[in-house]
Amino acid sequence: MLKSNINKVVYYYLGISILILIFSISSDNLSPIRSLFVIVAIMFTILNFSYIILSLLKFKQKENIFLLLSVLVSCILLIEMGLRFFSTEYTTYFEKAHEIYRSYYDIYKVNQLSYPPNDTITFEAKNEYKYAFTTNSQGYCDQEWSPEKQGNEYRILTLGDSFTVGMGAPMESSWVNVLKRKLKVEGKIVNALNAGVSGSDIVNEVYKAKKLSPLYHPDAIILCLNVSDIVDIYLRGGESRFSNPQTPTNPIGNWEKLYQYSFIYRVYIHNIKKRDFLFLSENEEKQLEEKSIKIISAELRNLNQYCIVNKITFFFFIHPHGMELKDAKYLYKNFPVVRGELEDISTDLMDNFIDLKSFVAYENIYHKNDRHFNTLGYKYMGDFIVDSFEEKIIQRVNVD
Repeated sequence: MLKSNINKVVYYYLGISILILIFSISSDNLSPIRSLFVIVAIMFTILNFSYIILSLLKFKQKENIFLLLSVLVSCILLIEMGLRFFSTEYTTYFEKAHEIYRSYYDIYKVNQLSYPPNDTITFEAKNEYKYAFTTNSQGYCDQEWSPEKQGNEYRILTLGDSFTVGMGAPMESSWVNVLKRKLKVEGKIVNALNAGVSGSDIVNEVYKAKKLSPLYHPDAIILCLNVSDIVDIYLRGGESRFSNPQTPTNPIGNWEKLYQYSFIYRVYIHNIKKRDFLFLSENEEKQLEEKSIKIISAELRNLNQYCIVNKITFFFFIHPHGMELKDAKYLYKNFPVVRGELEDISTDLMDNFIDLKSFVAYENIYHKNDRHFNTLGYKYMGDFIVDSFEEKIIQRVNVD
């Protein structure tokens, strides 16, 4: 009787497992729930084939062995479900914000300098926001730019990543638009061109600054930096990306596929192997940080010299991510030293963003999972920039 029932269960679950596998692996971008289906299907397939092999080999105790394996598989699946549903520690950024798994080593194979021109782009994060942005003929999320300046126009070219684009809030709420509305220079009409692109970094921004400045003649350039530049530069490299683009070797190679599906394997990678979200060891991460900061410093000096030669006022500032607000510290502890190394360049580190004693309600200014600022966050960011740079801009205008 037991043998007959087990046979029925084996073939029944084998069929279901194969169907689940076919359904689940039809997409490379799996959600944590969908990847759980894959794990379930794989485990049941292994279990069922084990029983079939035991039967073919005529093991006398195959029913007992099958039941033991069933208990083992059930325990593994319970742990997998627990790690998914009762903890967010091992869920990646893309899984939290977009319910899909994406490898950083695949994403950064594409180096995007602008968006498709005259297009509509939808930025969204699951259950947090969804906003449509329109691009101009230059491929940036802004109104159309005119090469000719009005006689009394003070034109600012703004550069940065998705935080400069304004991702996480309506297009008109970006810090660039806050700057445009709030910055007052006597006798001048302030105009800010938003050349931000999501996923960009300082190497791309310096390249764009030199490309766009001769065309649109900015009086000032404001560059927005954050710690993601460190990761961006590690994955894309320095200026060599434009002539010989290369993505670094994934430290765990093809094992990332298992990482995508199994949260137990993620525990092994992060807790036992002590590797970060890029699968780097502590020593490798330190080398990444040092190398990237050197490139950032060199690029800042490069852009500063370009601005001096072309009589453009140059400002840059550093801001934190949402997760850094929560922890009240920068992800890479040495990142703020960029400011100290470049005392000859006008700069501000947004220390009041990090000082949670003076700004307790940090949760109200950014999206929890996506980590981009909301409308209030960008207003605060724009206000900070105006307060930091307005007097310096006015002084420069008066000198000119």
